[in-house]
Amino acid sequence: MSERNRNKLPNNLPQLQNLVKRDPDSYKEEFGQQFRHYESNLQIFKLDPSSANKTLADLVMFLSQVAHCYTEELEHFPQELIDVLQRHHSVMDPELRMTLQNFMYTMLRDSNVIAAKKSLDVMVELYRKNVWNDAKTVNVITTACFSTVTKIMVAALTFFLGKDEDNEDKDESDSDHEEQNEEEEEEEEEEEENEGADGSEDLKTKAARISQSRFLTDDDFKKIKMREIARQIDPKAGKKRKRTTDTTGLAERNELLSVGDIENIHKKRKHDKDSRLETVIAGRQGREKFGSKKASKKRLNQFASTSNKEKRKNKNFMMMRHNKDVRGKNKRSFRDKQFALRQALLKNKKAK
Repeated sequence: MSERNRNKLPNNLPQLQNLVKRDPDSYKEEFGQQFRHYESNLQIFKLDPSSANKTLADLVMFLSQVAHCYTEELEHFPQELIDVLQRHHSVMDPELRMTLQNFMYTMLRDSNVIAAKKSLDVMVELYRKNVWNDAKTVNVITTACFSTVTKIMVAALTFFLGKDEDNEDKDESDSDHEEQNEEEEEEEEEEEENEGADGSEDLKTKAARISQSRFLTDDDFKKIKMREIARQIDPKAGKKRKRTTDTTGLAERNELLSVGDIENIHKKRKHDKDSRLETVIAGRQGREKFGSKKASKKRLNQFASTSNKEKRKNKNFMMMRHNKDVRGKNKRSFRDKQFALRQALLKNKKAK
């Protein structure tokens, strides 16, 4: 390359990017110049984060495209951008924020596992803070669900399942249950102390105390009666029962059960040929005469003469076997049949 074109490279980042990707070693000096330019612009941006800085955005895109060529020099480059987004996302210029956002999207597909995982964490955190809550961010996080890296895949699935929020709710509910259990244990200890030195109480006394402290409704009495009936029907029923006993309604109707209800035997209703024929005849009432709807539509007058085509349908096959139409019917190829069908359809269409 001539010296004249080389002098234009600092101001033409796309061309420099193309040349660096082809031969990184030859253009390391130009890359270092742009990297120092980026560091100085980054320091200026930190002094006033709300100001628009197009030069910084262009340098960020350039460095992100050639980062795989100079991994040692750009080792801390992703972390610097992540820190900038986390600290100044609320006051940052929208155009610059979109540039950094696109960089985060591309970094999620980076071969470096740590950088990809960090970019996913930043996107998830900014989405939960309602900073990047658009559909594009969600779609990019969706691609992480199919990642070959287990950590990235689990983090993306956890985001969509809302596991963190569920854990917070679960912790609150667990704390409530723990407080309730502690109160119940304290009440039981007080009751045991009041019962005396033995610490045991008769079952009848407990039942009497429960009946006095609790008001039983009619529904409660019905449930108690149902359990007694079920216990009498199947006294040795275990936990694993295949057949459940239906006791609903036994207390409401005060009558004896029939043999049919006990044995579940149902008599099949008689339905012979005569009864089926009566049903068929009853269904035909009020309907038109049975037959071909096509024939009834064609022939408006039933006493009209038939055509030769209709007469040929009723003739014996031995009379028609020497006809050229019959002899050549099965010898036609598929192409001939297709052409004949097409001509017939066109003819019918023109007739209409």
